[in-house]
Amino acid sequence: MDQTRFHIHTFGCRTNQADGDALAERLRALGGRWVDDPSAAGLILVNSCTVTRRADHDARKLLRKLLRENPRARVALA
Repeated sequence: MDQTRFHIHTFGCRTNQADGDALAERLRALGGRWVDDPSAAGLILVNSCTVTRRADHDARKLLRKLLRENPRARVALA
């Protein structure tokens, strides 16, 4: 698996989306390459700003799914 490939999934408002975009730009500047498919990524970032119980549940559910589908990737929750 190519560790320079990354995928970012963002939960939350427009501000959080802008934060995710800034993270992506920083990773690109370091030589990373965005991939649409998280199963092809060496690094997966879940950028979450949850304020409801449902949003927290959805973020945890996604984390479990990503870990199941790509167990060798580094997965981080921000």
